[in-house]
Amino acid sequence: MKSVKIRMTAIGGLVALAVGAVLLVSATANVKNTLELLNRSAALTVTMVDRGVAQYVEPARSLIAHVRRIVSEGRVRVENEPELVTALVGSLAAAPQITGVGFFRPDGSGITVGRGPDGKIIVSPEESPRPQETVEFIENAQASKSIIWGKPFARDNQPLMTIGGAVYQDGQFVGVIGAGLTLVGMSAYLNAINTDESMTSFVLYGDDKVLAHPSLLKPDYRTLITPNRPLLGLSEIDDPVIRGFPDAKIEDLGSDSTFELRRLGGGGTADLILTRKIDAYGDVPWRVGVHVPSDSVGQQWRRLLGSIAVGLGLMIVGIAAALFLATRIARPIKAISIAAGLEGHRTPAAVAHSRTR
Repeated sequence: MKSVKIRMTAIGGLVALAVGAVLLVSATANVKNTLELLNRSAALTVTMVDRGVAQYVEPARSLIAHVRRIVSEGRVRVENEPELVTALVGSLAAAPQITGVGFFRPDGSGITVGRGPDGKIIVSPEESPRPQETVEFIENAQASKSIIWGKPFARDNQPLMTIGGAVYQDGQFVGVIGAGLTLVGMSAYLNAINTDESMTSFVLYGDDKVLAHPSLLKPDYRTLITPNRPLLGLSEIDDPVIRGFPDAKIEDLGSDSTFELRRLGGGGTADLILTRKIDAYGDVPWRVGVHVPSDSVGQQWRRLLGSIAVGLGLMIVGIAAALFLATRIARPIKAISIAAGLEGHRTPAAVAHSRTR
C-alpha cells in the first residue's frame, strides 16, 4: 500500500516539477522581454524629445544656411540694403519660432528684422553700440567656417538662443548672419508633443540651467528673466523632480544604453528621469529628457508579477490534486490487497466448507 502511495506521490511530484520548470523558463523569458520592452520604450521616449528639439531648431539652421548660400552665390548683394532686407524678411516669415534675424557687417553697420508684439515684421538698423553677447557671437562666427550656436541671452524678459554663421561673397568675408530662437516657444512645442499627461518634457543647459520646461510658459517666470540671467536655475523651477535632478540616483543600464536613467525618491512615490546629452548645439551640452512617476511605468511589472503568481497558484493546485488522486487511487488498491491477504490466510478445510455450502 505504501509503495503505491509513494509511486502516485512521485508521479504528482514529477508533474509538479515539470510545471515548475515550465513556469521558471516562462517567467525568466517574460522578465527579460519586459525589461527589453521597458528599455526600448524609454529610449523611444527620449528620442521623441530629442527629435522634437531638432525639429524645432531646424528652421533656424535652414534660414542661416539659406542666407549664406544666396549671398555667396551673388543672388543678394549685402551692400544693397533693399535686397538684403527682402531676403531676411522672406526667411523670417516661414519660421515663427525665430524672433528675429540680423546681418552684421564688418564695418559695424547692420540690419535687424524682428517680430513686433502684434506679429508684424519690423525692420530696423542694428542697435548701437552692440551688446557684448552680439560682439562675442560675431567674433566666434567669423572664426568658424560652419554654423555656430551662441550663448543664451534675454530680450524683453524672453530667453533666446542665437544661431548663425559667417557670410562670404566672392571669397571675401562680408558679415555675419544670426537668428534668435525663442526658448519659450521650445517649451510650448515640447509640451505639445507629450504623449502622456504624466510625462514632463524638458531641456537643460548643462546640468544646472533650464532651457525649456512647461513652467516657462507661465507669465510669473518671465519676470525672473533678465539680461544678466537669461536662464533659470533648477531650483527656481516649480518642479520638485527638476530641482532634485542633481541628487537623483543614476541607474546602471550598461555601456550600450542610449540614455541615462535617474531615480528620485523610493517606493511607489519615486520618479524616473530619462535624459540624453546632446553636443550639437554649442560648447555647453544640452540634456533633453522627460520625467514620469514610477507608477506610470510599473503596470507592465504588475502584469508580469500577476502572471507569475497565477502560474505558482496553478502549480500548487496541481500538486494538491496529484496528492488527492494518489490517496483516492490508493484506497481501492488497499482494499483489494487486504482482501487478497485474508483469502491467502484461510485453511483448506475452511475453503472447502465454504464451497460446499
